[in-house]
Amino acid sequence: MYESNEFEACGYKWKLIIYPNGDDRIEGNDYISVYLAIANDSSLPGGWEANAVFSFFLFNRLCDNYLVIRGQVRRFHKVKSKWGFSKFISHKALKEQSNGYLVDDSIIIGAEVFVVKSQGVGECVSMLEDIETNKHEWKISEFSKLGDSCYLKSLLLGITNGMSLMSEADSGFKFYRFSCTWKILLRPNSCVCQRDQSISIYLILVDAEGFGCRKRVKVEYTLFVKDQINGEHHKKDFSSWFSAVSDSLGLHAFMPQHELKDPKRGFLVKDCCIVEADVSIIGVVNGLT
Repeated sequence: MYESNEFEACGYKWKLIIYPNGDDRIEGNDYISVYLAIANDSSLPGGWEANAVFSFFLFNRLCDNYLVIRGQVRRFHKVKSKWGFSKFISHKALKEQSNGYLVDDSIIIGAEVFVVKSQGVGECVSMLEDIETNKHEWKISEFSKLGDSCYLKSLLLGITNGMSLMSEADSGFKFYRFSCTWKILLRPNSCVCQRDQSISIYLILVDAEGFGCRKRVKVEYTLFVKDQINGEHHKKDFSSWFSAVSDSLGLHAFMPQHELKDPKRGFLVKDCCIVEADVSIIGVVNGLT
């Protein structure tokens, strides 16, 4: 076995380990075995690791070029501090004079090393044990006078000392759980091309605008249009992840206009419509830095 002098690349010290007669521990007989190894790994901090891409070169002195053997990305660490090829080149090919590798009983061999910067991504998932459903009722008077615009109503969900609190506020109803600010969005007419066909209702996470790219909030929620006569409400259940790129979730065609306006159904009484959102925050995902 032969070990080269140490050389530095990408902030680490390396060395080549060559077995002229092959590494017989892993069937390297009749070949030259060549490895790249971290030099003096005892001087590195605990838990060290380096992900490296490396290539070996064998110089052809007749043609003035190289035989190149390229390796894949390998993880060097305390337990596995060397990587390479047990069958780098056969003795027969090495000794063939026309190949130009062995001249005057010597060879010229080298290595190129690139260390890949670690880019690991981690996430922390927090799932709630004591899940509470927070309800918010929105009474919309003079519904028939609403135009095609979007109408919003605010509600907050948060947490304070682990207690759920509720209070009326000018902006709507406040719940304290995870300090999330929410809004209900209502479109009386889905769009110009579907005028008088359906209404749209969405739940919007206002705080999502400031979320990082990996932060998400898991929510189970139900959106209602309430039947004020018979108690047979029109409702839809959802289970969704809210994030910066998905901050508004619901249904474009939540309820047909003809059903909403049917006086026997009780959804529109004295030109008043009641929309409700029942929201439960199940968990939160945050990216690890």
